[in-house]
Parts: sequence; C-alpha cells; structure tokens
Amino acid sequence: MRKTILTALLFAGFTALNAAPPAGQWKSMNWKNTAVSYEKGTLNLEIKQAQKFHGGAVLAILKPEPDKTFVFSAEVTSREPEVAYLSVKLYKGKKEIQRINSPQNPSEKPAALSVKFQTKDADRIELLIRTIQIPDTVGTKVTVRKLDLKPAEGNVR
Repeated sequence: MRKTILTALLFAGFTALNAAPPAGQWKSMNWKNTAVSYEKGTLNLEIKQAQKFHGGAVLAILKPEPDKTFVFSAEVTSREPEVAYLSVKLYKGKKEIQRINSPQNPSEKPAALSVKFQTKDADRIELLIRTIQIPDTVGTKVTVRKLDLKPAEGNVR
C-alpha cells in the first residue's frame, strides 16, 4: 500500500502503478520530426523526419523523492528492429546529472524493455521513449504499451 501511494504522489503523470499515463502528459521531443499520440492505453510515435539526435516522446517528473530506486518499463513494438528504446534522464538544477538507457527493440516483435534508476538528489526526471531518426527510419511507427513505473524490489531508504 505504501509503495502505491508513494508512486502515485511521486510520479503524478501515472494514474496507478500498472496504468499508462493520461493523454496530454507525454510530449513529442520535436513535433516537426516525431508525431506522438496517446489513446486507449497506447502511446504511438511516428518518425516524420531524420534529425541529428534521437527523437521520441518525453514525460517530465518534478521534485522526485531523493534516494529511491525505480523501474521504468514498457512493451515496445515496431516493424523496424533497433529503432526504439527507453531512457531516463536525471537533472539537478538545469544540468543533466545522469542518463540510463535500455537496449533497443531487438526485432519487429513486441519487446519488454526496462530501465532501473535511483533518484539520487535529482530535482527533475525525464522518462523518454527514444527513436533513432535517420533517413532509413522515416515513416517508421512505434507502439508503446504497458507503460509502468514502480519502486524497485528491495527499495530501502
């Protein structure tokens, strides 16, 4: 019960431990290059243009509780292998202090991806669904289901 309440308060973008975030919370990192929509528990991304850096969708979490360990996970599907992955960025002030990435989706089949991270003394966290945006991937669609954020097992303060 305490873990559920902690997660609900700490990560207000998620309505419950096993529920996807509400529509409007996830935003495109660059709306000209990546289309992002959310409907019926599914986050949909489409690569519109190639760009120098990886694109995708982002959900910002402000003022996380310090020194807690969490797991961010999702099921990622795309017809193109190695085009999407999960990422977590931790910030202190305006400076990025840590970035943790999952492996990329290995095939066109649904892939369970996850990132385990500790909040440390971060004052902002970004959860990201990242896409590889090169000329060969333009037009590629990525479907993300089972978005989840929960305390890691054995989480102690």
